[in-house]
Amino acid sequence: MKKIIPLLMLLICFTGITSAAASDSKIEFQVNEKEFSTPAGGAEPYINKDGRTMVAIRFLSNALGVTDDNISWDRGTETATIKKGNTTVQVTVGQQKITVNGSDVLMDTSAENTGGNVFIPVRFISEALGAKIEWDENLRKIFILSDNSNNLVRYGIKMDKQLPVKIQGAKLSLALNNVWIYPAGSNEFYDWVSKFNINVAADTKYIVVTGISFVNNSNGILASKPESSDSPWFVSASYGDVSYPEYNVESSDNEYIKQWSLKPGEKIEGFQIYQLNAEEVGPFVLYLEDGALTKEISFVKAQ
Repeated sequence: MKKIIPLLMLLICFTGITSAAASDSKIEFQVNEKEFSTPAGGAEPYINKDGRTMVAIRFLSNALGVTDDNISWDRGTETATIKKGNTTVQVTVGQQKITVNGSDVLMDTSAENTGGNVFIPVRFISEALGAKIEWDENLRKIFILSDNSNNLVRYGIKMDKQLPVKIQGAKLSLALNNVWIYPAGSNEFYDWVSKFNINVAADTKYIVVTGISFVNNSNGILASKPESSDSPWFVSASYGDVSYPEYNVESSDNEYIKQWSLKPGEKIEGFQIYQLNAEEVGPFVLYLEDGALTKEISFVKAQ
């Protein structure tokens, strides 16, 4: 394997929301590592007349770390107020909007009072409180993730280091900022593939999206090799088939990093996407490498 300096080498060793209202099957929720369940006697999530998955804002807010003393109710205006850190969310029954830090956010259905609890679509209350939401069609499960830097909990995987993971090289400072994995057929899969006009192989089961950045610490210009030469990024696998897909990204698209040139002190930040042909996501390892310096990041099955 030929190397180039600077090099970010990702060695991946795998062992292994569309509308949720389309079916009457029970929909499960997971908030970070824990399964979400309504407290005994509480109103359960449901699908409303507009086909939206509705959840009681108090119960989900509690699951996202909001205590009851930071949730208030104005009986006269039928408005619930939720405070989390520097974020204030207000929800008024009957309105098709919520207010986040004074700005209106339009919803695709109205807030409802059901069984004495205020319900709105799960996506809007989750995102208002800073969480990311993902829908798994096969599992019929909604994942609500407080940590937007990765979605590894969706696959039962955890890291041995906190993102971002950084390495200070002699010429280049490298950082792995994000790691997201999405199954073929998911909305996120199609969003990323279409965003950069990527030609993934027909047998691709997942894409691995990495958010990366680096800074030129040298006194000269650093640049990647021409497209005809070895890529400055390398991926290999001992399980499944991980490869770099064909792409049609213009060189001027700074979000997708392939060909690049940096003057002294300049920084570049963007994404790399890889395709995976494996039936399931298993433990893997990432390496940040620049010449003699290497940092290993292990991703293992959560206990």
